[in-house]
Amino acid sequence: MKNLIGALAWGLLPWCLFALPVRADTVGTVGAWTIEKFEQPHTCDAAVPVSDNVQLAIAVLGPQLKLIFSSPDFHLSPATYPVAISIDGSKNVTVNALGEGGVYAVAIVRGLGMPLRSASTLAVTIGNKTYTFDVRQADAAMDAASKCAGMLPYVETFAHPPQAIAGAGEWKLVDDLPGVDHCSLRRNGEQVDTMLMRNKDGRLVLFAGRADWAFPTIREKVSVQFDDLPAREMDASVFDNLIIVLLDDPSMEQTLLHAKHLHWQTPQGDLRADLDGVSQALDELHACDLKKAAASH
Repeated sequence: MKNLIGALAWGLLPWCLFALPVRADTVGTVGAWTIEKFEQPHTCDAAVPVSDNVQLAIAVLGPQLKLIFSSPDFHLSPATYPVAISIDGSKNVTVNALGEGGVYAVAIVRGLGMPLRSASTLAVTIGNKTYTFDVRQADAAMDAASKCAGMLPYVETFAHPPQAIAGAGEWKLVDDLPGVDHCSLRRNGEQVDTMLMRNKDGRLVLFAGRADWAFPTIREKVSVQFDDLPAREMDASVFDNLIIVLLDDPSMEQTLLHAKHLHWQTPQGDLRADLDGVSQALDELHACDLKKAAASH
């Protein structure tokens, strides 16, 4: 799952994608793009003129970038919807979008974002209808929206990739995620990607993520099983492409330290992940968090 939605995989946003504040201030223009800043911190967008009653915007939502297609003609129940995207007349690529109310939202992963930055047109097919937008100067508009939100330009978010950890197998360390003041761990997997970080109280937060997920924000029950130990039912938050649980029982953290495998049972399916090397990775996470804390004083 190499293309897990980059920044989204590392932070819990305190607000919902579909609950953007109503009031926005125009802070600039880039060609035909209008740069808007919303009341919420780290929330800006770049919008192009409406096409057939549909508005396209590139939204910076905390550390995330999303393509937002909105229209008063859309009336969506919270769910995952397939949409097809074509850039400069290329073959349609079907992706999952979050839909709710009058909005479809698509994560701007690198495979979409980089072609978009140099594109002239973007076409999206929703249902049986195709909408086409003039997206020239998308690169400058994306970067202007990121600057407005206090985030790094899009290309710079890939300039410092996750770092290998000696003795920790496939685990990687992320120490510079925009908008997040803690370090994080990730390990890509065949069925699901695994992420770990500590919250402000020092408790471990466990994430399961996939690039092809796009779920409404909900709470649900999942079970987590380490190796052959009994499975434990837990409360989980589902957010876009993540399932998130808090390991608030210290015994679970100790179990995790010695585990080789993780089995998730979720409404999204049964998923297995490798954990080999997690103890060494957690040592590196601790050292990284201490370094960040010292640097902030």
